[in-house]
Amino acid sequence: MRHHLVILRDDHLGDMILTTPLARTLASTGWQVTVVGKAAWAGVWKNNPHASYMAIETIAPDFPKNSWRLSCWLRKLGPTHVLVPYHHSTLLWASFFSGLSSRYCQMGRILGRLTLHHSLRSGLLHTPRHMGDVWQDFAEAMGVPRQSPRPEIFLAAEETAHVARRLAEKLPGDKPVIVLHPFHGGSSCHFKLKDYADVADQLQRSGRCRIVITGVAAEREKWLAVASHLKPENLWIACGELSLRQLFALVGQARTVICGSTGVLHVASALNVPSVSIMCPHPLVSPDMWRNLAEGAVDLRPDRDHCARYRGEPVVDCGFCEGPFPEQVAEAVLTRV
Repeated sequence: MRHHLVILRDDHLGDMILTTPLARTLASTGWQVTVVGKAAWAGVWKNNPHASYMAIETIAPDFPKNSWRLSCWLRKLGPTHVLVPYHHSTLLWASFFSGLSSRYCQMGRILGRLTLHHSLRSGLLHTPRHMGDVWQDFAEAMGVPRQSPRPEIFLAAEETAHVARRLAEKLPGDKPVIVLHPFHGGSSCHFKLKDYADVADQLQRSGRCRIVITGVAAEREKWLAVASHLKPENLWIACGELSLRQLFALVGQARTVICGSTGVLHVASALNVPSVSIMCPHPLVSPDMWRNLAEGAVDLRPDRDHCARYRGEPVVDCGFCEGPFPEQVAEAVLTRV
């Protein structure tokens, strides 16, 4: 009987991208893999030969209010294994009521055990390691040797060509492209928006690159509020102008990406594009677990003594006020340009 794994996820873009190494590892030994997650992240799995994708909204339109439809779908599909890679109470209960016998979780906390999942212990508090490797603990539990933790995104030639044409229209010339993604979902400490604007200003003054600011439409005004002093030359504020797959293609053509610990960092990693990343030193959100695996990627972080998490303060109070500084970020980028 062919093994069939269903992976249930309902979290961030980066987490979804970091699930791709597990799918590749299992598919290499004949497993069938189905990933269930937000419709917004379906683009991560487009053209991926190692797994199929189902939008959770299609299976259970009222999710997460009611997980019963997801349980019924799992029962009808009848996979040999189910994996909930991260603590999510609704998904754990949906898995529990599916009636399937081989159910696993990672970081499921007490609820993972109460819902009778096989709990895979990560040991991350004591030995941090890259999350692309952590999710492959399931493969190892199944007797499948783990492979590289490098994530992957598969772009079609026409997708790359389309974004290349738009880039040429918006920013003509042949200077290296720098993608600056100053926004985040709030799951980790991040550089302040005005500091990102200072980085963009220093890069623009250098005259050595073309800069693209990425984000969703709602973030455009936030950027303009702190970056109104920037000149329009060699600058494209692309917030809200790109689909998810177009964002992937844009990152794929960049010389360097500037961002914190957010989804775009893992897009760059999947496309082997180096980044200059401003990240927290705390183990659970540090580069040890979330870094870009592309050659030449640089991680900048403040000293541990200046970290809000280590001081027991709210993460929102952490602004990297003791470094790294915008000039250090700009210098790291220009060194790579």
